[in-house]
Amino acid sequence: MSNDVVSLSIDLLRHGECEGGNIFRGSTDVALSQRGFQQMESALNNAKPPWQLVISSPLKRCHAFAAQFCAKHQIPLQTEPRLRELHFGDWEGKPIAEILQTDAERIQAWSQDPSSIDVPNGEKLSEALARAEDLLEELKNRPDNHNILLISHGGLIRLILSTVLHIPLSKCQQIDVPYAALSRFAYYRSAFGTQQKLLAHNYRYEP
Repeated sequence: MSNDVVSLSIDLLRHGECEGGNIFRGSTDVALSQRGFQQMESALNNAKPPWQLVISSPLKRCHAFAAQFCAKHQIPLQTEPRLRELHFGDWEGKPIAEILQTDAERIQAWSQDPSSIDVPNGEKLSEALARAEDLLEELKNRPDNHNILLISHGGLIRLILSTVLHIPLSKCQQIDVPYAALSRFAYYRSAFGTQQKLLAHNYRYEP
């Protein structure tokens, strides 16, 4: 479709490695490790960025990097609660190894199909998806920004990519989103209306 026109390009950056080890972080506000900060810098290649706006989760493993990056490159920064990670209820802040012992059947089922299992006192996947879709719809209708960087979390990025690719929520765990993974998708206008396409996944930004 050579006549397609990009109306909005969005990059998704997951935070880097965090302090605290292999736990269910969810909405627990933990800091990046030094290595995690370097992972995010490497993903963006320390190059002149194309983004007119950066929107970050309020959790400091995203926001601390976003604030420094935006100050350095003089890019507006918006803090967006809808980009926070899913809340894992009774699993919040606990080592994954502990949950595998105390709630083995539930966590194993959740790892295969998170849409079929509600974490005790946690946020439903459908609720997190609704806030992600609400934000995307809002961004699509903004006339002033055409290149946006969203800094968020593995769980929420999987939901966004599932929406872009029309993947059922039952399969969202099959999308690999490692630390500091960078993905890009875009909305196109054409004779067929507005379409969305994934352009890159787990790539390194090159100007």
